[in-house]
Amino acid sequence: MRLTSLVLALCFALGCDPNPTDPDGGSCALDVALGRGSDGASFVAFDDGDTVELILGFQGFRMLQLALRADGATANEAEVSAFVTIADTGVELGQRTRETALVGHDGGFVLPSWLLFFNDEAPSRIVGHDAEIECIVRAGGCTGATRVRLRVLDDESCIDPTIVIDASGVDAGAPDAAICEAP
Repeated sequence: MRLTSLVLALCFALGCDPNPTDPDGGSCALDVALGRGSDGASFVAFDDGDTVELILGFQGFRMLQLALRADGATANEAEVSAFVTIADTGVELGQRTRETALVGHDGGFVLPSWLLFFNDEAPSRIVGHDAEIECIVRAGGCTGATRVRLRVLDDESCIDPTIVIDASGVDAGAPDAAICEAP
C-alpha cells in the first residue's frame, strides 16, 4: 500500500496520468489528415488516388512535400511518424521527426511543410507507383493517425540514370521507365 502511494505521488509530481486511457500515453484523439497547403486556411486534404510529386530538394534530397492537419488539440510541437510502402516495388520506409513549425488554428494545428524523404531509393522504384502512407501524430497529449494512397509522379519527362543513389552506384532505371537520352 505504501509503495502504491509513493508511485502515485511520484507520478502526479512528474505530471503523468496514473490511469492513462491510451496505451501510447495520449489522453485524447487527434483527427489527422495529409494534404497540400501552406497554412490552415489553404489546407486541402488528399483523397485516395490523388497525385503527389517526387521533388529534388535542397542538397539533392528526393522527397515528397506534404502538409499535415490535426484537429483535437493545440500544441507547440508534434512527433510525426510515417510508414510508407510503394506498391509493386518492395520499397518500404519509416521516418520519425519532431516538428516545431506548427501553425495553430481553432481546435488544432497545421504543419504546412512536412518532408517525406526517399534518398535511399532509385526514383524509378517510386515514380509512377502508388505510395501507401500511414502517418501517426502525437501532440498535446493526444494521438491520431491517418492513411492515404497517393500516386507518385515527377514533372520530369524521364529519369536520369546517372543520379547517384549512394557512393557505390547509380540508378539504372526500371525496364518500363523512360530513361533520359545522353546530351
